[in-house]
Amino acid sequence: MRFIIIGGGGFGLELYTYISSDIQSGKLPSHCTIGVLDDSPDCELMVRVPIANYLGRVQEFVPSEGDQALIAIGSVAGRKKVFRIAQELKIPFATYIHPSAWVAPNANLGQGVIVCPNCVVSACAEVSDNVAINVFCGVGHGAKVGMHTVMGPYSVINGDTALGEGCLLGSRATLFPRVVLGKGCMVDAHTAVKASAGDYKIISVKGQYLVLDNRMAERSFD
Repeated sequence: MRFIIIGGGGFGLELYTYISSDIQSGKLPSHCTIGVLDDSPDCELMVRVPIANYLGRVQEFVPSEGDQALIAIGSVAGRKKVFRIAQELKIPFATYIHPSAWVAPNANLGQGVIVCPNCVVSACAEVSDNVAINVFCGVGHGAKVGMHTVMGPYSVINGDTALGEGCLLGSRATLFPRVVLGKGCMVDAHTAVKASAGDYKIISVKGQYLVLDNRMAERSFD
């Protein structure tokens, strides 16, 4: 099996390090290898880890048997765009769960999901395709996470919450139980969300609790 990391920025560097460590420690089979796709051979991952196997641009990639992709891009729009390209190229997706994370046996993870170190995905949670769950995140029991969503470090969605497609949670953002957010929502760092909101909203605490229209996400969503 060869992991194909798409995106050679900071997130790609982190994911490469996780998987390399898993292979070296025996948590993944020793025959596993890693390849990197990025628009530039001088991306951060290749500069910091020059021994990594650079494979070129995703648009020009021809997958081999055993290749499985993981999208290491932190922006929702970028993840969605590359996911579509990979599907068109018929590149299969892996699902990566770091050994320090805990995922309930009755939770459901879609293809291309990344669960980073020290995360918890609790009972009966549903995480859709191409979701990135960064370090120390929590997904509560029965919670639902829409496709292409990115959960920033230490963000938490409590029990029976729901995130629509393409949401972005900043670091330490928190959803209270049973809160539902529509697609394309963005929650600012350190913001506690106590009430549900519709599509394309920016939710922030800047001296006061604010819910604003996320027009940029709405324009780019399709």
